[in-house]
Amino acid sequence: MTKPLKHICMATDIPFWAGSTGAEQRMLALVEYLSHPPYELSVFYLGQVTPEESERIERLPCEVAFFESERPPEPFLKRIRWYADATRHQLEKWLKRTPKSEEENQQPSPLKLSDYRWPWAVEQFRQHVARVRPKAIICQYVTMAYLLDALSIADRKHILCVLDTHDILHDRGMQFHSAGYLHWLEISEKEEVDVWNRFDAVIAIQPQEAERIRAAVTQPQVVVAGHAQRRPLRLSRREHPEQPRQLTVGYIASANYSNWHAINRFLIEVWPDLIDLPGTQVELLIAGKICDWFNLVEGRAASLLKSAVRLQGPVERLEDFYSQVDIAINPVQFGTGLKIKNVEALAFGKPLVSTASGAAGMSPRALSACLVADDYGQMSKQLREICGAPQQLERFTEAAEEVAKSEFSPQTIFSELSALLSDLD
Repeated sequence: MTKPLKHICMATDIPFWAGSTGAEQRMLALVEYLSHPPYELSVFYLGQVTPEESERIERLPCEVAFFESERPPEPFLKRIRWYADATRHQLEKWLKRTPKSEEENQQPSPLKLSDYRWPWAVEQFRQHVARVRPKAIICQYVTMAYLLDALSIADRKHILCVLDTHDILHDRGMQFHSAGYLHWLEISEKEEVDVWNRFDAVIAIQPQEAERIRAAVTQPQVVVAGHAQRRPLRLSRREHPEQPRQLTVGYIASANYSNWHAINRFLIEVWPDLIDLPGTQVELLIAGKICDWFNLVEGRAASLLKSAVRLQGPVERLEDFYSQVDIAINPVQFGTGLKIKNVEALAFGKPLVSTASGAAGMSPRALSACLVADDYGQMSKQLREICGAPQQLERFTEAAEEVAKSEFSPQTIFSELSALLSDLD
């Protein structure tokens, strides 16, 4: 007799089906994993959906239940609008090197956990849970934790409540503020720990963060689940003429502060050393929403864009980007969590040159296919060496292909989560 499937309910306000950020790509991988036996998945989604998005959603392997009949609280809307405007304005001012005005120094406070609480959503979630009768609920980010208020004491006894953290957000916020950038959520360590303790289990995105969470919580079990990048069909090796060799260094990223800071500093501090590499022509290919910010670039970074730099913009399929790339880079200097772009690069068999911040949370096996730099001077030296030495590039490419086979399968990445869910009745 076939065992009934274990129903999992995921709650989110992230349009993960777009796959335009690392977080969305990771959520897509989790949705794919939980949509096959012994599980079945429903997604409780708060937000509006366009007709174009509806077509993508229909292709997902799970049910997505939408709740958008009421507007979110007006303070939330005002702060979201402020955050979006302030993000762009801050970058424009920074690029033009103009000082902040007195008006800018009186900006509204950033978003807080309380801003995410939509009272009507609690009742909608209660009705959804009653309909699908899940064995487990997975809330995406701490901002969805308030939905647990929909559960009765009886519900909590037979529903496993799990938080998928993505990041330790109070750490991330401090790093952004220290670098002079806004962060999307203002949350204290105590607030975040209190949220973790509301759950039966907490998912950390990488082992170091799991240890931090275990040391802070009193009740929840803590498991690690990074990003499972489905291994593509092997990309054909790019052929390089003997003289001059032609190589492409690739960077793909979303349009957030840390990514923009990273590629801007890379263009200024590293890229000039690669333009005139003897015997090798090196091109820099930049893709993703990060390309939108280059319309604002002025000064030295703008002139460097004319030097063998190609902007591809958003890509529909990652294969379309990585099929053009020989070496991937991640020059990020701040931020927490696991850098999804690192996993994607290695999963496509591409060697990676990263800062130490970018490489945080990667396994020793994955790091065997990486060069990790303490600063941009060292990153420049590493890139010149790997681009200028065919044997070294081949060695790291083979290491990346081996890592792709062993490290990032769903069965490997979600093994701890699978063990947690295996005890469900």
